[in-house]
This record gives sequence, structure tokens and C-alpha cells, in this order.
Amino acid sequence: MNVKSPWLAKHYEDRIMIQPTWKLSTSKSTILSDFNTEMSRSTCYRSRKRANDEIEGSYEEQFLRLIDYGEEIIRSNSGTTFIIQTERASEEELPRFKRVYV
Repeated sequence: MNVKSPWLAKHYEDRIMIQPTWKLSTSKSTILSDFNTEMSRSTCYRSRKRANDEIEGSYEEQFLRLIDYGEEIIRSNSGTTFIIQTERASEEELPRFKRVYV
């Protein structure tokens, strides 16, 4: 059986979301027991990285929805305060969510 990293990423995305530090050795043995096939360390690494990228992408989408939510609160409830605080480790990085005040 020839299993590629995109398929593995999709198949194990929920597990990686719950356990983001899932070790490569553990993932290799899990794949071996689930599909009776050997995977290289690099394939396991790429699949975990791809799944983490998908998960992080969904966090970014949720953050954008939080901004929309705040705009809707302000629109529907005049006089309401809605503040989102973010932080950056450096100027090159995207802002990271820190807290929200309603």
C-alpha cells in the first residue's frame, strides 16, 4: 500500500489537533498497525506538518470571524465596546490573538 502525506494528514488531522506533539516514532508505529505499511520519517513529518498547517489555518479563519463578530455586536448594540488585543513577537510576524473585551 502506497500512502502519501496529504492523505495521512487528512486521515490523522483530528488526532494531531488533540495531540500536536505526536512523536514521529509513535505515528510510524500507528500507521504500521492501522494500514500494515511502513512509512519513512520524512513522510510522517510532512503529514504532521501539513495537518498542523491546516489546523493553524482554521485558527486564522476563526480569528477573522471574531473580527466580524465584533463588528456585528457594535452594529446591533450602539454604545457597545469591543476591543481585540493582539501581540507580535517581531514586525515580520502576523499579529497573534491575546484577548477580547466586550
